[in-house]
Amino acid sequence: NNYRSRTLTHEVGHWINLRHTWGNSNSPGEADNCDQDDLVDDTPETRGWTSCTLDGESCGSIDNVQNYMEYSYCGRMFSQGQIDRMRAAMFSGVADRNELWTDENLEATGVSLEPILCVARFSSDRRTICAGDSVQFFDDSYHGVTEWSWQFSNGISAEGESPWVTFDLPGFYDVELTAGNGIESVSSLESNYLQVLPAGAMDLPFVDGFEAEMLDNSDWFHDDTFIDGDGWELTSAGSATGGQSMWIRNYSNDIEFNTDALITSTMDMSDAVEIHLCIPRNR
Repeated sequence: NNYRSRTLTHEVGHWINLRHTWGNSNSPGEADNCDQDDLVDDTPETRGWTSCTLDGESCGSIDNVQNYMEYSYCGRMFSQGQIDRMRAAMFSGVADRNELWTDENLEATGVSLEPILCVARFSSDRRTICAGDSVQFFDDSYHGVTEWSWQFSNGISAEGESPWVTFDLPGFYDVELTAGNGIESVSSLESNYLQVLPAGAMDLPFVDGFEAEMLDNSDWFHDDTFIDGDGWELTSAGSATGGQSMWIRNYSNDIEFNTDALITSTMDMSDAVEIHLCIPRNR
């Protein structure tokens, strides 16, 4: 969840002796927070935030809204003063924090042991391509992986941590990764992971008024990679022709780098003379 993705970082900051940026309370936004202090010199005084207002100014200067010790949902930094305070806490005998990182404790808790090979996982830069295109695959396995063997449908194979693989024949491809550490190995297989579209699958001229059920139509693909929120949907609330159109609930989307793609199958555009797109604005 994007709004909770830095909660652990925030709470560990408290454990290593950091207060909220507005002081020693759990109540951001209050006027008298400007009179409190977090005991860190290089964090500006602030009332505290629950939204990501990057130009926010609440106590006479620009606030450090992206600080991990804020309640905003876009934390991405500690100040140098906070770092110094946390380091001082880790060298302190209070709550035996200085015992955590000793060689003896690291050995006793298994932290200094060789990493255990647990699971094979992978991802890719795309999952729908045209015949003849290449895809880069990425190893997401853990831990201590040193060897990678990739197997795909139609006898295609590859080696390496992040190989580029070319697929010339259309169809659906299974992907299997075997990850090893020189002693043991683990594998992961995903069926129909990649779709390779044939060249020129759609006839020209192409026109679609979205009167049919979209996702039952082989001319279209819904690449839903939204982090939060809804994807593309068929609606009868408005249309250019007929009674339907496609829409996406994007009005309240304020999450950076969200993508939600509606993709056609392949077209041979070599003989095309004109292209007309009718794209209504968000309302």
